[in-house]
Amino acid sequence: MSAATTTHPVRLFTAAAHPVRLLLATLAAAGCAAAFCAPALASELPFPSRQLQSDRGAFLAFAAPPIQPAGLCIIDSGLTLNPDLQPVVVDREALDGGDPGDVDPAVHGTRMAMEAAAVPGNNWGMVGAAPGAVRIVSIRATNTADGLSFGAYQQAMLTCELRAEKYDVKVISLSVGFQGSPTPEQLTELQDATTRARSSYGLDVVAAAGNEGASEVSYPAAAPGILAVGAANAQREPCAFSNTGPQLALLAPGCDLEEANPLSGAAEYDYAGTSQATGITAAVLAALRAYRPDLSPEAAEQLLESTAASAGGALDVTALFQAAGLQGVIAEGEAREPKPAAPAASVPTPVTPATAHRTRRLIRPRVRIRRHGTTLVMDLQNLPRGDRAIVDVLGPPRHGHRHRVLQISSNHRAISLPAVHGGLLAVIYRDPAGQPVSSDASYRLR
Repeated sequence: MSAATTTHPVRLFTAAAHPVRLLLATLAAAGCAAAFCAPALASELPFPSRQLQSDRGAFLAFAAPPIQPAGLCIIDSGLTLNPDLQPVVVDREALDGGDPGDVDPAVHGTRMAMEAAAVPGNNWGMVGAAPGAVRIVSIRATNTADGLSFGAYQQAMLTCELRAEKYDVKVISLSVGFQGSPTPEQLTELQDATTRARSSYGLDVVAAAGNEGASEVSYPAAAPGILAVGAANAQREPCAFSNTGPQLALLAPGCDLEEANPLSGAAEYDYAGTSQATGITAAVLAALRAYRPDLSPEAAEQLLESTAASAGGALDVTALFQAAGLQGVIAEGEAREPKPAAPAASVPTPVTPATAHRTRRLIRPRVRIRRHGTTLVMDLQNLPRGDRAIVDVLGPPRHGHRHRVLQISSNHRAISLPAVHGGLLAVIYRDPAGQPVSSDASYRLR
């Protein structure tokens, strides 16, 4: 990176440093925090999370580990250790030589690592996409005071490459964006780094498509040779904020997510972004290559994209592992998954107007939005009689995150609420018993 390189504010694609001693633990040393131990999930988020349900990847969180776990190099805002990550983090570094802990106030890099590999069975936090098959190498490339230069991507990727042999790194994950478009020289630097990663070190490079709701992918995901990942909802449709376009490789869970706070382990439900979609995809790709170490970067990506294309463009972990001939991994993981408790008695549930909705095909909310000064009026054009609308008002992205500003529950077809410029409305209909009768729908506020 040249001294003349222009710096720009970093964008963290999700919707204070906290120094912690690095524990180079392994799953074997972590006892029943390991993915293959009998789970004890009482204090963790309910399993499987929405994201593991929507990408059909719940089995992977409990699959028996491969002979050699794959390294996943996360280039982000750093990583602060917690009980979910201590067993799977093998290295933390900072490009500036400082504290490798997370410097982002929203602990963005730590969140990405938890989406990828948070361990089950430790009564804390959440369960990640592939904790038994992935080991995390964290490279802090951002500094909230100084911003991020485009050349930092090249330097951080080189750091990942130099750790590739030691930690068997297979995938580089980039959930950090670049403000604006690169110069030709900067783009050449990034392309050279990507080519070197693939051809010389056998690494896949996965990056977030961006959260602007644009019809084109942001950099660095837009660079050739990088797998661009967008965000999908539970119906495998693009989230309203997700960038799309011809360069997009696939969608992965990125809204309506169930997460845990990286510092307290408490449940959180208001985070969304192409960052999370990228962390999940990178972990799944690394796991695939751990179980199939013979796959080249190109062959692994081809399997990932082809199975996603067959699923409407969205990540389908079960189909991916089936296509890779890994049915045994699926079966072992499913056998180890926590099973819901059996009901105390088998009593038929009478079909009443409240429960009859459950057998209906879910509708999609149709919403008309009118602005009157500082007030918005939402006209719910297809709210079924007797049902309620749950409306979440999410503010503009801060550090890539959209935080809930307000939640309204109403059975009226017209709802007034304060205007939030640049915000997002998330709408779902529920029957009197609390069961959903619609899919989730999102509407951006301009």
